[in-house]
Amino acid sequence: MNPIPNAPLRMQLSTLKAQIASLRAREVALEKEEISLIAALSSIMAQRRDTKAAIASLERSLSSVSMNWLPRNVLREIFRHTLLPHTRTVNRRKVSMAPWRLSHVSQYWRETAREDAHLWSHVVIDCRRQQDPAQGKDRWLICKNPTIEYPRAALETQILLSQNAPLSIEFYVDPQGAPDLYDLPGYLDILVSQSRRWVKFTLGGRSDTSLWRGLVHAAGHLDQLRFLHVTEWNNKWPAPLVNLFAVAPQLREVLLPHTLELNHHLARINLPWHQLIRLQVCTQAALAPEILGEADNLADLTYHRLDGPTDRQDLTILPSLRRLSLCDTWVGQYLSAPELNRLELTYHVEHIASFVHYSRCHLQSLRLSSISAGPAAVIAVLQQTPYLTHLQVADHYRSYWEYTPLLEGLITAFTIPTIANGNAAPNNNNICMKLRELEFSSLPRESAYPGREFWELLCTMLESRWFGVPTAGRALRCFRKPSVEHDKAIQKRFEALANAGLELLEPE
Repeated sequence: MNPIPNAPLRMQLSTLKAQIASLRAREVALEKEEISLIAALSSIMAQRRDTKAAIASLERSLSSVSMNWLPRNVLREIFRHTLLPHTRTVNRRKVSMAPWRLSHVSQYWRETAREDAHLWSHVVIDCRRQQDPAQGKDRWLICKNPTIEYPRAALETQILLSQNAPLSIEFYVDPQGAPDLYDLPGYLDILVSQSRRWVKFTLGGRSDTSLWRGLVHAAGHLDQLRFLHVTEWNNKWPAPLVNLFAVAPQLREVLLPHTLELNHHLARINLPWHQLIRLQVCTQAALAPEILGEADNLADLTYHRLDGPTDRQDLTILPSLRRLSLCDTWVGQYLSAPELNRLELTYHVEHIASFVHYSRCHLQSLRLSSISAGPAAVIAVLQQTPYLTHLQVADHYRSYWEYTPLLEGLITAFTIPTIANGNAAPNNNNICMKLRELEFSSLPRESAYPGREFWELLCTMLESRWFGVPTAGRALRCFRKPSVEHDKAIQKRFEALANAGLELLEPE
């Protein structure tokens, strides 16, 4: 047997090795070229970013130059509508949001901004902690260097530029206390010196009597104050402020927070109750007649308290009240509001039916939020409201299974019975026949949506109030559905109602 010659194999092996070496050399060259191209691309991208930034800057300048041709009164209105509603004066991180930013664009803008006292009339001093998303812990809004006097200078300048315009003041102190670097007494002195110009005053923080003692000098000088809002309070009303607002001839609105401990202290706060047209208060029931008995001009009352009185109170008549918001309805036992137009109830409805009945009011708007009572109690209230034109039922806390029975009970009660020919049957028990707007909003979204039976009841009720009555007698005009899903058959019924003229509002 002759051996296979190996000369060709040696020649082929040397060729392959030469090709591999050549390709490796080419790979190295391509790698160097790739690195060079990447560097060139990075340089080009950086130049492009710089060019885009320059274009944007020039466009902004072009826009501001173009606006320089606007009349001052037009430019002033633009300024007023573009300023943020909350411009922190004593926060160096946010100070550019204040009107000073407008004066940095051009001389024309600077002159226009400085001449408009209204732009400088909203003063906000916010010394509360703010969560730092980077560090995950509280930090102070103001610069931590106590040698910087710019915040106080900013406040003084803003007061100067506001000229004689009415002032809206917001003063917030952290409930846990502020560091020593804050010159809070100095800020208060500046504000108190302008107390005759206060129109709105918002106060929030802690009950540090040494701090609030500086406000005492504003007493008797609140000639223009119309709005008082105490917010985020963590303790009792400080003694220096007991008589601060006793003499405020223009005071009309007072909002007191739920966190303020007023159970035995509201009676000690001297406020011109007889002047108020709007009041938000959380207090002990036994004090209600003492306060509300003087509020003959009160038109808007938010009265929240979770525990009711232990004894019967004398009847208090609020002759001017048009809106009432209650968290617990025991107050309905001793209140009467003959001019009441809107009622908002949260959690409970007890005593409301008798309250509406004895008030003899023509209630037109009712909002039920997170009601814990069953359908019968709510229907008893609705039977006392024949003039009701707007009803909203909402629930933000309970599950679908707790909320739906109330809805189904109301839907059944709202359904107008029909006879064989499709017309409405005479029924003295029909409720809310003047209802024009109906909202079932904020139905909790869960994996188990309302079943078909719920939607069929709802559509039948709407159809009975639309197709079941003559065109001239139709009261219902719009309906807002809950934010949940339903099948195609139900959707077609809604579409038929919409095509017939019923306005279907989108879920909130």
